Amino acid sequence: MNGGVGMFKEGGFVISLSMVVCVLFCATTGAHALGGRPLLVRLGMIYNEGTGNYGNFTQAFGVSADGRWVVGGGDKDGFDYSVAFRFDDHTGEMIDFDQLQTLTSAAANATSVDGREVVGTSLSYSNNSNTHAFIWQEDAFLNPLKLLDANLAPSYANDITADGNVVVGSYLNAGDGGWLEAYRLDLSGPDPVFHPMGDLDDSHNRSDAYAISSDGSIIVGSSYIKENPSYYSGTRAWHWKNPNPKKTRLKSVKDYAPTAAFGISPDGSIIVGQSGYQACRWDSVSADPVVLELLPSAAPGSESIAYDASNNGEIVVGWSTSIGVPLQQEAVIWGEDNLPLSLNAFLDLEGVDREGFILTEARAISDDGKIVVGSGYDSNLDRSEAFLLRLNFSWGTGPTVYHDSDWLGRLYVKYAPWVWSEGLNKWLYIPELTEQAGEGWVFLAH
Repeated sequence: MNGGVGMFKEGGFVISLSMVVCVLFCATTGAHALGGRPLLVRLGMIYNEGTGNYGNFTQAFGVSADGRWVVGGGDKDGFDYSVAFRFDDHTGEMIDFDQLQTLTSAAANATSVDGREVVGTSLSYSNNSNTHAFIWQEDAFLNPLKLLDANLAPSYANDITADGNVVVGSYLNAGDGGWLEAYRLDLSGPDPVFHPMGDLDDSHNRSDAYAISSDGSIIVGSSYIKENPSYYSGTRAWHWKNPNPKKTRLKSVKDYAPTAAFGISPDGSIIVGQSGYQACRWDSVSADPVVLELLPSAAPGSESIAYDASNNGEIVVGWSTSIGVPLQQEAVIWGEDNLPLSLNAFLDLEGVDREGFILTEARAISDDGKIVVGSGYDSNLDRSEAFLLRLNFSWGTGPTVYHDSDWLGRLYVKYAPWVWSEGLNKWLYIPELTEQAGEGWVFLAH
């Protein structure tokens, strides 16, 4: 990882690593696998029993609230299209959804907590090559939007509540100029109830619902609008709170910056996405944006995206541009300090041999923040592969005490408050228990 060797300003302190004094202090570490289970699980490729061969790529887009079920898409040997899949982390079993041949080139985006309901989108070659939202329920496909209009297309299903009762996405509203419109589909009663969500600022332009809180009370997404007097066209992020009949706009990092909300914490308190091509988080009450920092290996002004957040928004996942790696991006997590941690650097420092596998994007995270899923690039085989990563630490909790006999050695503080100690060969979480002492840090007894 990029070090902080030398002197620089961090959190109001001037740090000189040659003057660090170590007394008894408190820290959290992440140096062991949970219960002996591997930190990194590569999900592999989809197997075709008919041909006896595997496909060539997989990507993970969603994970259940408890981290057990992973959903996504990939190709299947002998098929001319991709298929959606569900992976069980408890058994290692991957099943694909190829039962309905009219729904092809499918990808699954989200799952209920028990893995019994999976939502996604599929391209249907039999219906004018249109996309269709689907729900997979254990052994059958259901396209709920056909309940509104059998010929409704295109349509998308992007997220589902933990209990499987509410689905959100977008559909073609032919009566509104042919634009896509966000929807909310309630499956809790005996008959599904379809709720079109209208426009943002009465713009009568495209809108998409991307994510929903665990209890279904808050939905986030984006709308494509034109703004006077400049007539600038672009995306604007919004959130909807039940029972408010209209969406509320989220603020952008600057005027007219394209902005989209892609995820929300399970409790609905934190919204994440992108504004001005930079990863952002919003407080759902104030709607003010906070920019999440780029990796140090990224050039200033490079792109980053945040896709999801753990409960209370403690950990946010996404990707940041990173110069010098294949595809020029790395999967990252951000803590409450909004500083990024490369998941590749995390694994390297934990001693995990990635064998040429580069984690390129983190798409979803479990409620407790311990399971992250996404996609990586296998540089040996030149292909994408889905992954599941176990974070073996909690952000700023569960302190371990080190005594003054523990020599820290050189410290890398670029990701402070997460600090890498060469002497201890592990991550340390240094909370705000420091005092300015000349040009160095003094770690106070706790």
